[in-house]
Amino acid sequence: MRKLSKISTFLSIILLCSNLYSNTHVITASGMSFTPSVQGATVGDTIKWQWIDGTHNTISTAVPSGAASWNAPLDASHPTFTYVLTVAGAYAYECSFHVAFGMIGTLNVNPIGIINQNSEVPGEYQLYQNYPNPFNPSTQIKFDLPNTGFVKMTIYDIIGNELVTLVNQQLKAGKYSVNWDAANYPTGVYMYKITSGNFTATKKMMLVK
Repeated sequence: MRKLSKISTFLSIILLCSNLYSNTHVITASGMSFTPSVQGATVGDTIKWQWIDGTHNTISTAVPSGAASWNAPLDASHPTFTYVLTVAGAYAYECSFHVAFGMIGTLNVNPIGIINQNSEVPGEYQLYQNYPNPFNPSTQIKFDLPNTGFVKMTIYDIIGNELVTLVNQQLKAGKYSVNWDAANYPTGVYMYKITSGNFTATKKMMLVK
């Protein structure tokens, strides 16, 4: 019983921390539009569609790999629909009744830990050496984007097996940093690779436990 109690307490702490750092973003459905039509968010956040008038729905048309699709009515009988974001990336959705009138929306979802350091636009693409290096168990990776575009950053083991995708989304031009927590990985050499437009760069890092 004590063990179950400890597990229950641990899970409660996790849920509390998730609630502290997550947000709910409200998108209204009114007339022939979703407002806002483009919404930024972070993994763990909740999207809440709010019906105002008319007869609408919200139907996903594109979601990142691993994310669940959705199809929900938005009308007087179903005034709200909520969706919890569990995967980073770009989501697209529409109202099937009014898509011909441009009633579409986009969600740009950041992974947990990605930080836009400032509004300065760098002059060139750059992938920096992670810090600290060697590290245990987490490290920070910085990169510069001179242009807005789709960015993907992936971690590989030394023989090229893909382990985790840290960034997989559209980002504005700027200076960024993202953390990798390697607590569940063994000591060894790892590689991280970034691609954006025609830019590709790869660097090595060392995890020492």
